[in-house]
Amino acid sequence: MESNLTLGDIISKIQRKFNTVIIITLVFVLVGVGITLIIPKQYRGESQLVVIQTANPEIDSYTAQRSIDSKVDLLVNLVYTDTFFASVTADNVDIKNAFPENLKDRRTTFARNIIIKSKGTGFITVETYDASSELALTMNKVVVDKLIEQAKTLLGETGNIQVVNQSSLYDGVGRPDILVNLLGSALLGFAIAIGYVIARRDKNLSYDFGVDNFVSPQLPDDTELAQNPILNFTHTPTISPDTEYDSEKF
Repeated sequence: MESNLTLGDIISKIQRKFNTVIIITLVFVLVGVGITLIIPKQYRGESQLVVIQTANPEIDSYTAQRSIDSKVDLLVNLVYTDTFFASVTADNVDIKNAFPENLKDRRTTFARNIIIKSKGTGFITVETYDASSELALTMNKVVVDKLIEQAKTLLGETGNIQVVNQSSLYDGVGRPDILVNLLGSALLGFAIAIGYVIARRDKNLSYDFGVDNFVSPQLPDDTELAQNPILNFTHTPTISPDTEYDSEKF
């Protein structure tokens, strides 16, 4: 990449090679579409809960909210433990069969297909994914029930957990998100295309070595330039087969 390019040079190069930028971006978009079509589709079940601090006149509102947030974070982390997974799959064979038997793979799949999110305001969002829409919804209901059980044990008398949005099936395919994939592919392709155009050196570069800055010394008008005797062919003797050797000439 040329290190001495100015902002104007960069903009000029992008303008000259804008067709290249468009082509590379479109290639990435097409690749993104292909990957999106290949990835197995999954449906999404979703619900929302809220944890409410029990009224206590001895605790100010700020301290109460901080206490709720810390307990919510603890509750979210408990979801991804083996104990919680065992409780979720204990009463439903279909959910258990949806996850690998290998411990490491099971944890990875569980964390990918069961997503618990909290924005730090006491609200907990539960998202569950599966290739079967029925199983995705069933899994969401089971996870919510187990979360409520864990929350009651964790919070005790200090808080209460309630379902504010019942488990429902997302309208459409949950994964992959076509719009997100296309936008991501387009942005990635555009960034790579810009980098390629800027880094690529133009073939018709002209170099200025400053030759015109060197000035030859001015010679007097009556100066005669000596001829190179080797290159002076005027008095060069002609050699023929009958020519006798003369040491004065050669």
